Amino acid sequence: MFGTWAGRYDHFYLSFIPIIWIAMRQGVRRVVTGLLTLNFGIVVAMHLFPPTPSLFAKVALLMLVLSAVGLIVGSEVSERHRLAIDLNEQTTYLDSLIQNSPLGIVVLDRRGSVELANSAFERLFQYDRHEFTSMDMANIGKAEDEATDSAQLIPQIFAGNAVDRTVRRRRKDGQILDLALHGVPLPVNGEIRGAYLIYEDISEQIRAAEAQRQHAESSDRLVKELEFRTKQMTLLNEMGSLLACSGTVKEACAVVANSGRGLFPSVRSGALYLFKSSRDLIEAAVRWGEPEALAPTFPPEACWSLRRGQPHWSGNPANGIACQHLSKSSTAESLCVPMVAQGNTVGILHLEFESMAELRYDSGTTSFRDSHQPLAVSVASQIALSLASLQLRETLREQAIRDPLTRLFNRRFLEESLERELQLADRKKQSIAVLFLDLDHFKRFNDTFGHDAGDMVLQSLADLFRTFFRTTDICCRYGGEEFAIILPESSAQDAAARADVLRSQVKLLRLKYKKETLGTLSISVGVAAFPEHGSTSAELLKTADQCLYESKARGRDVVTVASPQSA
Repeated sequence: MFGTWAGRYDHFYLSFIPIIWIAMRQGVRRVVTGLLTLNFGIVVAMHLFPPTPSLFAKVALLMLVLSAVGLIVGSEVSERHRLAIDLNEQTTYLDSLIQNSPLGIVVLDRRGSVELANSAFERLFQYDRHEFTSMDMANIGKAEDEATDSAQLIPQIFAGNAVDRTVRRRRKDGQILDLALHGVPLPVNGEIRGAYLIYEDISEQIRAAEAQRQHAESSDRLVKELEFRTKQMTLLNEMGSLLACSGTVKEACAVVANSGRGLFPSVRSGALYLFKSSRDLIEAAVRWGEPEALAPTFPPEACWSLRRGQPHWSGNPANGIACQHLSKSSTAESLCVPMVAQGNTVGILHLEFESMAELRYDSGTTSFRDSHQPLAVSVASQIALSLASLQLRETLREQAIRDPLTRLFNRRFLEESLERELQLADRKKQSIAVLFLDLDHFKRFNDTFGHDAGDMVLQSLADLFRTFFRTTDICCRYGGEEFAIILPESSAQDAAARADVLRSQVKLLRLKYKKETLGTLSISVGVAAFPEHGSTSAELLKTADQCLYESKARGRDVVTVASPQSA
């Protein structure tokens, strides 16, 4: 094609240079134009200068080869150019997606260094992208309370495992963020080339979820608190109903102990303390739970609630003021509430709560106190009113059936009791005896030593009766210096023997009034028994009274037994 070195056309190969250059630089479109121009020029030159047949063949072959080479090279270059454009467009698109994504995206190389980070990632952590190159992505912004295994997330990704979890990170300004981390490895030809991490700020969602959880817990606590309060009110009303039906203070105390367990389930031990009649001592009327931990009695000044007249908490080391009636080794939180009714303090309600030593003395304990104290005050108030009513009732009953001087039963109670005992004896076919006693020459005590001395004599005689007779026997002051004793299940002979022993005991009494000896005492006794001396209370009392007068007629200081009634 190019001829020999001696030929005139040995430089035809130089025509390839511009065609190949155009093809490599401009692609197939420009090379087609160049080929057309070149071929047109060759055709014009051959018309102007007709070639020889051999030269024509060479030129034709040159045009063919030159066109083929130009088209092949131009096509290849154009295809590569097109692929480059497409790749550039895709790269631009992907870069735009990454940079404009609202999620923080970072790409790590195989060494774990930051290869690419978008603007959202920079805004998320508030670091400049140049600062990321010198930072360890495994621990960047790691919060102190983050789990220790969070540092292993990046190594896990480079190990070929995808990661999807929530982490906590600290921003450059110190703010803690809750982030959803999605990390995947980037494998190339079976080898992990790097990692692709996406960070999503879910702090608002976490806070909203936490707020919702707290609201749900608060609502649940409120519902439980309302249910508990409703139950307490029900138990309180039930206790009030039972107290209203109680006939004695002992029954009321049993009701309080039973209701206290339900009203105060967290109470380890509780007690109801009442004033003794002397008002110088507080005594436990009833205790429940662990009664051995509570004092059975103590003076009123040992309790701060009685001193202050208001509820008092003990057991908090912060205030250092505890009631003296509590055990010094006790660490439990205890509450004393004075029970006041109509201006009169009848006692205190004492409660010791469980596990209070483990509680911190903060708002939680304050809330515990605030939730229990009002209920305890309500319970104490209701108990106080019921006990005051029962005590008043018992006082009036005592005044109605007892003699105020000797504290023995009075004549009215004697008649009622004798009637009842006679019915019981008749049903059981048993005997019952009645003693009528009179203090001999009682008037001389009043005339010689005064009425106060006479009252002391009667009180001393009543004290002797209480120790001498059985608890089932009924001792009464019939009037003045006369006494009547009912002896259930006793015959006339047994009653006479007991009366004679009593007569001897009375003579042994040595009484003094204002350092003056009052002299020897003696009694006259009349004895009557059921059924041989009478079948009714009136008959028995009349018969015993007649026997008493007979004893006086016989010279006093004797015992006279009634004769059996004739059939």
